[in-house]
Amino acid sequence: MGYLGHGDGKSYTSPKLVESLVEDGCHASQVAVGESHMTVLTTEGEVLTSGAGSYGRLGNLETTDQLYLEPVDMLVAEDIVHISCGSSFTLALTKDGIVYGWGQNNKGQLGVGLGLSVDIYAMEALPRVIEGNLEGRRVVKISTGHSHAAAVTDRGELFVWGSSIHWEPELMTNFLHTKYFIYILSWLTLSCF
Repeated sequence: MGYLGHGDGKSYTSPKLVESLVEDGCHASQVAVGESHMTVLTTEGEVLTSGAGSYGRLGNLETTDQLYLEPVDMLVAEDIVHISCGSSFTLALTKDGIVYGWGQNNKGQLGVGLGLSVDIYAMEALPRVIEGNLEGRRVVKISTGHSHAAAVTDRGELFVWGSSIHWEPELMTNFLHTKYFIYILSWLTLSCF
């Protein structure tokens, strides 16, 4: 499927340089991987994806698989500073604190609401701004899990969504137990899958 962006669709048991990035003169500043896709943020702020195209997880409107890393065209004009992948979706954070999401949305993991259908095929094939309760706020940190996501604003507010619990970003104001709060903080410190 080309999850690794090497162009050959093979699996490797040890680290291997993604030579196409070197050939194109690109330098990676971040990498995030999902179940069947990979997203790279270059030092120039360009977002590249490869892997399985199903569920729109590559952010380019296509559902075909990509063996090589290709740019997410809709984000070319954005100043992306952070990326994070869930199982079949990706989030990208701009320097201005705006969050974009694309890919599978069957559990509300994109934070864009219910849309027309919430089933296994629910998806956004192009990056979409995540607004709702985040509108007018500046996000400084994002993190994703299998089918859920979280964001922290510059005011220290914690928002979570996904896992069929919250379909849009929900402000967490009450923590029932200190362990839960510590779990959320560790979740935001380490991207979990």
